[in-house]
Amino acid sequence: MMVQRCLVVDPEPNRRALVCKQLWEVAVDVEQFKWIKEVEPESLENATLFVSDQGEAVASIVQLVVENLVSIPIIAYSEDPEIDRVVQTIKVGADSYLAWPFAIEQILTVFKKIECQVARSLGNKRLEAMAKQLIKQLTKREREILSGVIHGWSNQQIGAALGISARTVEIHRANVIKKLGARNSASAVKIALDAGFNDTPRLQSSSEDCSAGAA
Repeated sequence: MMVQRCLVVDPEPNRRALVCKQLWEVAVDVEQFKWIKEVEPESLENATLFVSDQGEAVASIVQLVVENLVSIPIIAYSEDPEIDRVVQTIKVGADSYLAWPFAIEQILTVFKKIECQVARSLGNKRLEAMAKQLIKQLTKREREILSGVIHGWSNQQIGAALGISARTVEIHRANVIKKLGARNSASAVKIALDAGFNDTPRLQSSSEDCSAGAA
């Protein structure tokens, strides 16, 4: 199981102690706090937050997380929560909601969900890294061509923006697809988007000039 650190924020001491006791059975390390203001920013790193949903507690902890530029799971809980309250709390930023008292099996289910989210996130990061490596192989001209393809431009439109023939664009386009190991233009666009590829200044400038001329 990937979850190893949990922070519990709950102003009610008896309930806080019981939550911690359950978490100690399934997590390596558990820290407890009475109030959100007691949570130090550095303690947020690689942690999972269990927050008693009282007042603006969840909103405050979400703000703390955002301000410190960390991305960690937030689990809210309360006794007999109403559906509207659960929905509102999830919208504010909680990743999951549990009704207290909750069983260890419910905690394990939440941890499994977190594990899947982390794995998906890591998979996306690897995909992005691989895509960026592929994009690096492209020449400046090929990147300009790819930018036009992303915008759905035809070879003629890209050629007009760059001052080259449609046939030349077609040749560069084929090279882009080959270098990226893509099946077709659509696949090449997918790789570019995975890499976070942006327009090159040259093509943006040229396309604006082209549009102005057409007007």
